[in-house]
Amino acid sequence: MGKLAIVASGGGMSCSYLAGALLALAEVHNITQPDIVIGGSGAAITLPYYLAGQYNEIKKVNINYLTSKEFINPLRLKKMVNLDYLIDIICKKIFPLNIKKLKSLKSKCLIATTNATNGKLKYFSAKNKELLNIIKASLAIPIVYGDEIKIKEENYIDTYTSSSTELNIRKAIELGADKIIVIESSSKSPRLNKLILKLFIKFKGKEFEMQYKKDEEKRKQFKVPNDIKVIFLKPETNFNLTILQNKKSLVWTAMDHAYMEVGENIYLKSFF
Repeated sequence: MGKLAIVASGGGMSCSYLAGALLALAEVHNITQPDIVIGGSGAAITLPYYLAGQYNEIKKVNINYLTSKEFINPLRLKKMVNLDYLIDIICKKIFPLNIKKLKSLKSKCLIATTNATNGKLKYFSAKNKELLNIIKASLAIPIVYGDEIKIKEENYIDTYTSSSTELNIRKAIELGADKIIVIESSSKSPRLNKLILKLFIKFKGKEFEMQYKKDEEKRKQFKVPNDIKVIFLKPETNFNLTILQNKKSLVWTAMDHAYMEVGENIYLKSFF
């Protein structure tokens, strides 16, 4: 029997679009428990809340907390993006993620990360006891957060590899998905981001660089098999949300547009 998967791209604060899209999938289309959910980077924080059915929390976290200077402050030289605040304060105390419910679900939720030593793509289950640390690792953008996140004996970070929709679609297919809803929150990354990434990869050493190039080639060559049904949901408008741009009005607009676009998507209505 086939399986339904939701695959989400990364994209920093542009993942506000993902938040609105997931709310529409749940509240308009009644898609609340897909068989498989995969994402990394900016998607890593929203996907578990979606699966746990914490829809009000998604709205409040995105609009009221991810838009705060406590979370993002470009003038803060260390940790411009404060993941400690996100995980330790928001996800643990203000709006606790319902980890117990996630562990009880049949749905398979995978969070994508990148090994900081060898550059390999690594998937962790949302049922892992270190889930909040895994989310932090998937969000740990080099330079703007700075620290690598230790999980067991290895360090992990966020890269374009772990935020790639192509590689995550491939993983969903490996797990048996034959219907896939892909939510792409952002368009092309700014040139400056790519330049910084290139310099970072060089800094990480030969092993990391070779693995990264290998995965990038896999990403470029990947094509969805003909027997797999896929629908791509992406914004019709550029909301100018980036890694460091978290203006509340832009976040609200992105979520609102996503909810409307996905809710009214005629192809999605006939997808099943």
